[in-house]
Amino acid sequence: MTEDVLFDNARALVDRHDRLTGAVAYNAKLLAFARHWGFRPKACAPYRARTKGKTENGVGYVKKNAVAGRAFATWDAFEAHLEAWSREIADARIHGTTGESPVARFQRDEAGALKPAAGVPPFRAARDLAAGRWIANGENVLLLGPPGVGKTHLAIALGREAILAGYAALFMPATALVAQLARAHVEGRLEDRLMHFAKPKLLIVDELGYLPFEPSAAHLFFQLVSRRYEKGAMLITSNRSVGCDRTKASKD
Repeated sequence: MTEDVLFDNARALVDRHDRLTGAVAYNAKLLAFARHWGFRPKACAPYRARTKGKTENGVGYVKKNAVAGRAFATWDAFEAHLEAWSREIADARIHGTTGESPVARFQRDEAGALKPAAGVPPFRAARDLAAGRWIANGENVLLLGPPGVGKTHLAIALGREAILAGYAALFMPATALVAQLARAHVEGRLEDRLMHFAKPKLLIVDELGYLPFEPSAAHLFFQLVSRRYEKGAMLITSNRSVGCDRTKASKD
């Protein structure tokens, strides 16, 4: 992924671009897409051919040299053709301006600056979650995966989208949440704490299972889950997989 992506001022992408101040109001879906993949959107300066041409020249080259005059039976066939054309023709040719092949220039000057996309879930899945129907319906979402793949980042982003949609949201690390419930239980204030955590329309519990719970703490957490069941949505991140130790379960 690149750090910046330059766009034309198409209405589907840019809601408003003030020519005098340079202020840009991007389409909300474009901003969500940019946040998901971690790049900064930039819009061409209005009526400035030099920057606008940067977005159009490449598109025109692909249309004329890779697409024009060809037909494809399936979308997969079209993508396979573009991949082969890029590798064998577009990347291998000697560029008229730089005097070298694009692939050589890319490997030398640009490849090292790209951010890895590994571990980032498809945007469609995140977009469906960002729509918030699951929050309105009081449903639950699990984000599972090893440390470092962006579960917490995605959870915070979905919490922000929930707030923008008008829902109350609360983010809590699992250890802090359970510690508060345990302390309230000892002090005779458990009902108050349960009501507090049951109130937000969305409760985000981060890193559940990162540290083991005592049996009593697990029971308190179960009470909270039961209190919110079909009333408030929960989003839980964890580095544990969903499964069951059948041997242990049979003994229990």
